[in-house]
Amino acid sequence: MILPPPRTPPASGSFVYRYGSADHLDWLETALLHHKLYIPLASELNDLRDARPKVHRPTLEEWVHFMKDLSRRGLAPAPLEMHSEMVDRIAVSLGIETMLDMAVQAVHKLTTSFRVYSMSKRSDNLSMWEWYASKHTGYCLEFARAGLFGIVREVVYDMSYVMDVTDDAHATANWFFYKSPDWSNEEEVRLVLPKHSGGPVLQIDPRLMSRVILGKDMLSTNAEQVRTWAATRVPPVPVVTARWNPLDLTLITDSEPAPGNR
Repeated sequence: MILPPPRTPPASGSFVYRYGSADHLDWLETALLHHKLYIPLASELNDLRDARPKVHRPTLEEWVHFMKDLSRRGLAPAPLEMHSEMVDRIAVSLGIETMLDMAVQAVHKLTTSFRVYSMSKRSDNLSMWEWYASKHTGYCLEFARAGLFGIVREVVYDMSYVMDVTDDAHATANWFFYKSPDWSNEEEVRLVLPKHSGGPVLQIDPRLMSRVILGKDMLSTNAEQVRTWAATRVPPVPVVTARWNPLDLTLITDSEPAPGNR
């Protein structure tokens, strides 16, 4: 028996973090002033393996049995005898490799149609500042882990699980929270939503954003613009700047979140 991946734990800590580049400050303006976030499809994510689980390779006999069993469960497109004959003809005509390829494509089409908002566990992740915040010239948004973000879960960096499409226990959202160890430096947590939940732009409670952290090398003109938006926002949101501490070799910020946002 092939076991599906277990449910990953909820994100720990009181906050989650989304890094961004200053190349598109209009996206930040939308988040700050209109309280809207762009939630990409899983198909838009960086890793070609993301939300595309590896599928178990059944034998031809196992696959034929599974397809014929759909009639018993009321899921077949034709009556029992007709469906059984159709499955046999297709199996002989196509073979297991072609049928499996078709099944994988169908599974991945479904899983990559979900929406995934990727965040990180902390605001001082140097790798995230380097790659997702354009070498410290971008920003990091801090959100309270409440409301919509209360359902955020941790990503586990383990690709050992294999999906058995013939087992209903594998029809689980847990697949979205497993990634290759290649990406473990991101310390990712995720919000996963079905495509029909809306989007790609999602309205959020403005009180969930608790801070905007500017990169230590953000251009002064960009920093000024962000501070202006944050000050006119309803409600206003604190803006702080990350600084490099050469003694401890760490990033620190000018201040902690305002007490009312904790």
